[in-house]
Amino acid sequence: MAKVDEAIIAETATMLPIDDIKVDTSFNCRGDDITPQNVLELSRDIKKNGLLQPVVVGPIEADGKRLLIAGYRRMMAHKVLKRDKIFATIRDDLQDHSKLLVMNLRENIQRVELNMVQEARVLGKLFKLGLTEQQVARELNKSRGWVQIRQMVWTLPEELHPQILEGIFKTKEIREIYSSMVNDTRDVFVEKVKWLKGEKAKGKKNASLRDKQKSIDAEAGKKARSREEMYRMQSRIQMMIHGSHIAAVLLAWATGAIPQAELEEALKDECEKEGVEYAEAPK
Repeated sequence: MAKVDEAIIAETATMLPIDDIKVDTSFNCRGDDITPQNVLELSRDIKKNGLLQPVVVGPIEADGKRLLIAGYRRMMAHKVLKRDKIFATIRDDLQDHSKLLVMNLRENIQRVELNMVQEARVLGKLFKLGLTEQQVARELNKSRGWVQIRQMVWTLPEELHPQILEGIFKTKEIREIYSSMVNDTRDVFVEKVKWLKGEKAKGKKNASLRDKQKSIDAEAGKKARSREEMYRMQSRIQMMIHGSHIAAVLLAWATGAIPQAELEEALKDECEKEGVEYAEAPK
């Protein structure tokens, strides 16, 4: 690589003292995983050829420093080289904090492959600032689906992040787990996630929470009814109470949404209200 002409860089960038730049790892989408060991190769390249791309900093803040927006690895490399100044592009126009976050994320996505959890954490900050899925997708030039799955990761408990990082839980599993978290009770959600972890540990790549839900439904006595079962139950109800709003309960039973025991309880209550004798279901 040819040595960088610093005079050319100076035309569009400003040489700033490193002490005047605030490095906030909680702001950076890669977090605090940039260490001196991570940038040794970059340090050697900068020492030999110069800084190819200036870092980017924002407006002066209350503490008198400019926040580092992009270039955390380049900044660390300069510190490894014990340099006290660095070329920086100053973006005084970026007053909106959400714009700063978007620039940081966009730059990292373009330069280095971030993992899904890192991306989700930054998107979470954008959502907290009030940005919608559509706005984030537009700002990052990504599909809404790309944004949506990372929003789910951000919402899920952090204890699931290791499985996501290791690729054990991929897009399909993330969607299923998120759906369970939103729609199931806490106990059922925990049970399902534990089951899925176990199935994946056994090497079952195609394990799905749909299979676990079928097992839960079967244990609760829920199942899809045959047409013969539905007609038989309908005739029994008509004989006892000559039809009523109990038909709604019957429909729930027929579609497998409630177990037999729940239907029987509803029938008992209805028979009592109607003053008719409750007849046990034929064995």
